[in-house]
Amino acid sequence: MNPFAETRDKPDKPAIIVGDNVMSYRELDAASRAAAAALCEYGLTRGDVIAILAPNCPEFFIAAWAAQRSGLYYTPIGRHLKPVEIARTNRGFAPA
Repeated sequence: MNPFAETRDKPDKPAIIVGDNVMSYRELDAASRAAAAALCEYGLTRGDVIAILAPNCPEFFIAAWAAQRSGLYYTPIGRHLKPVEIARTNRGFAPA
C-alpha cells in the first residue's frame, strides 16, 4: 500500500487507529505536511537523519510520514528505553 495513493484515492479512509483515536488519510496528509515544513524550518535537508521517540500514537506516524516527505532518514526509538540507553543511540550528538 502506498499511503500517498490512499490519500489521493480515499482521503476519508482511516489511516491510523490507535485506541479511540482515528485519523483519516486527509488528516494525516495535512499534519505530516505541516510537520515536514517545520523540519525544513529547523534546517533539515534531504538525507539528514532524525530519531523519533514517541509511544504508539498518531504523532509517531505524523513524524515518520513527515520525514519521508522530506527525504529524511528516521530511526524510531523505543519509549521504554532508559535515558542512558537513548543517549547511546544518539552517537554523540547533543539534543537540541
